[in-house]
Amino acid sequence: MWFVICAVSAFCPWEPGEIDEFDAQNLKYLTPTPVAEWLRVAHVSAEAVTAKPGPWELDEWHQFGVDAGLNGDTSNWFDSLYLWPILVSPDQWTNGRHRALLIERAGATHFAMEDPDRVPEWVTEPTLADGGPA
Repeated sequence: MWFVICAVSAFCPWEPGEIDEFDAQNLKYLTPTPVAEWLRVAHVSAEAVTAKPGPWELDEWHQFGVDAGLNGDTSNWFDSLYLWPILVSPDQWTNGRHRALLIERAGATHFAMEDPDRVPEWVTEPTLADGGPA
């Protein structure tokens, strides 16, 4: 997995009523503790990408978070950026809209996002049908 650092200011605009719907479904995330923890997750993710854009394997991504002091929910949330990466373009959300709102509300300015310009190696590797290795 390859990441880039994304500015929260690059998020697409929220649709009318979308934030109210999110709030109704996620009340536990609006308390001060999760807000502060999402801010830590965003900061650690940006630190990880600054240290190494990629390639990352899940175990090394997870260990980076642990080494940075993340544990419990914060470790799981950090891992979610690898397992279900947030991906947004200036006019379209692809994945991670709810987590992105949590990161935005936490006051983060940057976080790790899947590199939208990176083509996974499995897409470009030759297959048996192409006359290459399986």
